[in-house]
Amino acid sequence: THLTSAAYQSIKRVLTTSRPKEWLFERNPIFMDVEDYASLAGERWLTGSVIDTICLQLMSEQRHHHCIFLPSLAQQWASTSDANFLTTKLEQFIVSNGTDTARWLLTPIHLSNHWGLLCFDYETKEAYFDEGLNM
Repeated sequence: THLTSAAYQSIKRVLTTSRPKEWLFERNPIFMDVEDYASLAGERWLTGSVIDTICLQLMSEQRHHHCIFLPSLAQQWASTSDANFLTTKLEQFIVSNGTDTARWLLTPIHLSNHWGLLCFDYETKEAYFDEGLNM
């Protein structure tokens, strides 16, 4: 799909007139800045902020929440030895999504230079991982 001239001009204006760390889009508590947006060009590199922002936006547009989305930052949160810190961070996402109706928990996982998706199914008590390259 090709961009229309108007869409191209709009993107060009944002990238040439905004500061690198200026927020373009926010889905509390994650935001996407100009650097994240610019990274979508070329080889289509994605950052955790881009993935998190888009997934949180999609989640907010859903009418029936049967899924809890944990941002890519959860990978860093889990590496801490501070249980209170981890609990506080996770509660932001788990409580707000209504755990009593959730069937799945989804979170992106970054593997050195590639992204995958980890899914926990509460009903079957199984975990699935897909990274698209069958590694």
